Amino acid sequence: TAYLANACPRASIETIDADAATCELARTIFKRMGLRTITVTHGTIPDTLTARNPPLHADLIFANSDRSGADLLATYEALLPFVHDQTILIFGDIRRSAQTFKAWKQIISRPEVRLSAEFRKFGLLSYAPGILTKQHKTLIRKRWKPWTALKGW
Repeated sequence: TAYLANACPRASIETIDADAATCELARTIFKRMGLRTITVTHGTIPDTLTARNPPLHADLIFANSDRSGADLLATYEALLPFVHDQTILIFGDIRRSAQTFKAWKQIISRPEVRLSAEFRKFGLLSYAPGILTKQHKTLIRKRWKPWTALKGW
């Protein structure tokens, strides 16, 4: 979040976390860093965002999932009203568990998703109507990562 705020100092950035202690720590850190464009909200993404009326349209959304595939799907559904044709949606930890990866596969098969890219631990979605053919790309396959060969040694 801090990297995004520094890269785009005029952007309005919101971070949502279900853990109150994490939210308080984030507020303290952002204040010390002088990052005034970040709003920290305590709650889950589905509960927090579904209460908003009318929904804002976001250009970039980064959402982390917990261990549950059901949570990832609920988060995706809650984010849909905020998505427009040019939104980039990034999900972190898509391979955190078998359930989250299964949920990721369900999300990328949805008709509104025009482009999906998988970067091992996170995934990116685009809804751009100019992408006429639905595409899925898996980037940096494990066999091309020599640093993983020694994992566990």
